[in-house]
Amino acid sequence: MVKDVNRGSDVAIGPNCTLYTHDHDYSDKIVAAWKGVIISNPIIIKNGAWIGSNVTILPGATIGNRAVIAAASVVTMNVESETIVEGVPAKFIKRI
Repeated sequence: MVKDVNRGSDVAIGPNCTLYTHDHDYSDKIVAAWKGVIISNPIIIKNGAWIGSNVTILPGATIGNRAVIAAASVVTMNVESETIVEGVPAKFIKRI
């Protein structure tokens, strides 16, 4: 069962974003990696967050209150509230 994306209020998500709530277990050497058991984790986007266009968010990430994710970034871990992150993978730029 794949878990959901939980979104707070006043969240802006730009066009062409991809939010993955699952991945696969790659440990079975006999099975192709993409056929492995599904591992799911929700994505949480808190109040007032702004997700730029073409952003990818990976399973289990939490985007804090009023956080800003720059366009075309890949979020691989939690983003603190009131911060700006950018890049591949997304890294801290500054507090707002």
